[in-house]
Amino acid sequence: MTHHHKHHITPLWVYLAIGGALLFLTVVTVLVSFVNLNEITGTHTVNFIVAMIIATTKATLVALFFMHLIYDNKFYLFTLLAGILCLMIFIVITMFDTEFRGQVNPDEGRPIVEQVPSDRFIERAHHEDHSSETHSETTTHAE
Repeated sequence: MTHHHKHHITPLWVYLAIGGALLFLTVVTVLVSFVNLNEITGTHTVNFIVAMIIATTKATLVALFFMHLIYDNKFYLFTLLAGILCLMIFIVITMFDTEFRGQVNPDEGRPIVEQVPSDRFIERAHHEDHSSETHSETTTHAE
């Protein structure tokens, strides 16, 4: 059984168009990062979701055209898409976990910055420094 494989030569304009699209999407990614979509929508994962959609679009363009999956055996494209689908399932499950974590345990639902009482650590370190200074002063005076 012989398989006939057709060679496909992609025109230069396709590569230039895909490269331009990738540059455009990179600029969009940077510009969107300056907009706080989380405040606009009221949920704290929108910026991440938009960034992932843009990144997925860019990865798709690279895989289809620069890796020639659009012209190759469709089994390879199916294998890539199956792997991406599994990855997306795990990301969605993780997002649901982080989105609704506060409903199960209110302490875990707060942002990490609020959970760490940094002012207590600073005060404790400040008191320890003063106590060591006063201790060294009293030992110096006692000698």
